[in-house]
Amino acid sequence: MSQDVHLQALLDKIRTEGVEKAAAEAQAITAAAEARAREIIAAAEQRAAAERDRAERDAKAFQQRATDAVRQAARDVVLSVEISVAAYLRALLLAQTTITLSDPARLASLVEAAVAAYLAGGEQALTVCLAEKASATADALRAALVRQAVSGVTLVLDENTGAGFRVHLDNGRVEHDFTAAAVTEALARHLRPQLAALLK
Repeated sequence: MSQDVHLQALLDKIRTEGVEKAAAEAQAITAAAEARAREIIAAAEQRAAAERDRAERDAKAFQQRATDAVRQAARDVVLSVEISVAAYLRALLLAQTTITLSDPARLASLVEAAVAAYLAGGEQALTVCLAEKASATADALRAALVRQAVSGVTLVLDENTGAGFRVHLDNGRVEHDFTAAAVTEALARHLRPQLAALLK
């Protein structure tokens, strides 16, 4: 029986060592699995953080682009309104200036004042161009200049002169334009900065 006891002890020892070895291997496998799981979780958390950061950057960039687009659209609307209002104002100025400079009495008064200013400034000879349809005004001006004994002034009718008049000096080398278009452009240029300031 001693052999049986010895065999039993050997079997118990083998079993104990096998169980211990299996337990150690299981513990090592579990530890390795837990370490690998921690690595996977850490990597996943890093990827998630990187994705979150990228999404936040993309969202901020999108918000900035949207804000810039809204600002640009607002500037475009203001500019469009400014251009439209300026065009309307210019058309209104041109219409009113044309009406004013087409009135024979007012036109004659303006030409007389301009001629007097040029002559007082030392001009010896000048030519005043009126529109062909202003022949009655030209005749009245000629008569007024003769009555006032004004010399050196020539009045001509010109098909290219619209409402208003043009003055040629220095044998035609210098021209001062007092037509509706020129007066309108001068007024519009003067009013444009004030209009832009009002719209902004």
